[in-house]
Amino acid sequence: MEINTIAEYRKKYHEKLNEGISDLHKIAEIPTTSPSYTVKYSHGDQTMLAASDESGEVYIISIAGDSSVSISSQFRAHHNSIFDTSWSFDDTKLLTASGDLTGMVWDLERKESETLVGHGGSIKCIKSVPNTREVYATAARDGFIYFWDARCPGKINENRTEHEPVGFITGKHKETGKKNRIQQGSTIGFTGIEFLGNHLIASVEQNEASVKIWDIRKIMGGKGNKKKPVNYAAKIDPWTWRRTQMSHDISTKIYGQDFYKTYDLFNKEEQNRELSVGNSWISLSPNGVSLMVSSLKNVVYVYKNLNTLDIEPPIQLIGHRASFYVKGCFSSQSTHVVSGSLDGPMFIWDTEKPDEPWRVITGHVTETNSVDWSSGSSLFLASTSDDCCVNIWDF
Repeated sequence: MEINTIAEYRKKYHEKLNEGISDLHKIAEIPTTSPSYTVKYSHGDQTMLAASDESGEVYIISIAGDSSVSISSQFRAHHNSIFDTSWSFDDTKLLTASGDLTGMVWDLERKESETLVGHGGSIKCIKSVPNTREVYATAARDGFIYFWDARCPGKINENRTEHEPVGFITGKHKETGKKNRIQQGSTIGFTGIEFLGNHLIASVEQNEASVKIWDIRKIMGGKGNKKKPVNYAAKIDPWTWRRTQMSHDISTKIYGQDFYKTYDLFNKEEQNRELSVGNSWISLSPNGVSLMVSSLKNVVYVYKNLNTLDIEPPIQLIGHRASFYVKGCFSSQSTHVVSGSLDGPMFIWDTEKPDEPWRVITGHVTETNSVDWSSGSSLFLASTSDDCCVNIWDF
């Protein structure tokens, strides 16, 4: 498929509307004080979501039964840009990650907060560890993923409770056989993390196309482990399946005269490509089966099955324009993927018919950064943008 302009996508989209496919319409536009980078629905309540902006403001947004939308609470969480917001698994706490090098944990009912300190770069992602209330993970551009346990006593500093990490992963290493060594001056920076069950975490970086999977039991499971860097358990990229296939062909002697020459060339090309273009985001489908990766190559990769990551090629979704701030996610039924875009539209793809976008929604006038689909329902979408507003969408 070769479609090069938004106008062509819009034309195809309107053709589908004429066939009776329902449209997506904006039900509210919530102004923010500055460009907004993140929006997130709560886990259990599809009528409550949190957004944040470049000035450090957080907006708790409520959707009423008649689809009216309002800001139920607004407060200053950080003194710098907030790059990610997330909810604890029981929705009692809101997590924020900022360019001020800290993460925050907000108890909205008690109006109390705790601070996560230790990163040396902007924090790009913050998550709750599955099935826990007070254990969190953060990923930052300093090349570290930190783990935090709020059950451990914190330190009081200027009337705020500060927590230090209890474990870490570092991307600042180079592989030397069975050993890892910290590589000083490395430009590796994490841009996203996602838990794959209770014991595995997947990460993406700003300057590498691969997804790395780590076993956090090796990080947090024993005394002194938090002091030792560990290697990842697995590493995949959009071409892993091909390398696996070639290795199988070699082992079974299914190859022609020029196979080894082609294989060597392929490996060199892949090594260069892996280092050239990174990823901005990663997200697990609600059914826990598929993985979505937002690549800076203007592609969203969907790995359909976590059990076949190394033997099946990922689906490639195209049409949008990527940036370090553009994120995507799955629909609540895990059947569709939605992404923001540098040029403004919001793109939605059907993963069973991925050749072209299912919908292209133009609601923002500048870069659409973050999008989220309400949990447990296909009714509501939310999007944030550089145009200083949060849009709420309904079918």
